[in-house]
Amino acid sequence: MFGIDKFLSLWLFNFQNNLGIGKIVKFFGAYSVWILLFLFIFLFLKEKDTRIKIYIFGMSVLLLVVSGGITTELIRHFYHRLRPFLVLNITPLSLGIKEYSFPSGHTIAMFTIALIILLFRKKLFSYIAFTLATIGAISRVMMGVHWLSDVIGGAIIAFVMFLIFY
Repeated sequence: MFGIDKFLSLWLFNFQNNLGIGKIVKFFGAYSVWILLFLFIFLFLKEKDTRIKIYIFGMSVLLLVVSGGITTELIRHFYHRLRPFLVLNITPLSLGIKEYSFPSGHTIAMFTIALIILLFRKKLFSYIAFTLATIGAISRVMMGVHWLSDVIGGAIIAFVMFLIFY
């Protein structure tokens, strides 16, 4: 698995490098989570039903703390996977990142927010949220800060936690 992961992650990094789209990749890799958060806040403030707002807010806090905080740190405590730029000797598009990469905390947060947006039952916004989460996750690989399996694992953790708590 690591051979395929290494090949695909390096290919995605080189792909963005060859196209010269590093600034776009860096933008989505860094800011997709914030755009999704603003989308969530917009939908939250637009919601009229107080019961739905309380439910969605509670789910949001619970999922983000459990999946993004506790689960990520617990896995990283026991599984020390170095980031691609440390293994492949490439220069990442982002600096100042912790040493361990699995799972991708950004990806967990992005997919958790996208899943929570589903609770608003707004199809268009859900499509936008999942597209943005996917672009943000792939951008993290293209930046050289995550392996492809890191972001896939992050998305799976977000989905599993959502199903457990939903």
